[in-house]
Amino acid sequence: MDVPVALALAVAFAASVVRTLAGSGDLYFDTATMFVWFLGVGRFVEGRTRARAGEHLRLLAGRRALTAQRRTGEGIETVRSTRWQAGMSCW
Repeated sequence: MDVPVALALAVAFAASVVRTLAGSGDLYFDTATMFVWFLGVGRFVEGRTRARAGEHLRLLAGRRALTAQRRTGEGIETVRSTRWQAGMSCW
């Protein structure tokens, strides 16, 4: 994605330079500058969002249950998370 954007910006800048030296035509310096600014802001926001999401996921992963209770024939049994096995039904 960066290569096409950089190529488009280079073409817009080069066309603006040529038209500035020729003294006529439309100039695109402001458009190219605005586009670069919006891309930079977008990347900044995306980076902050990814960092915050990663932090929230780390916090969420640390909040797992240490015990669970399950109903057996003798009553209710408390099971530590390290002893959970596949197929055990806990509530």
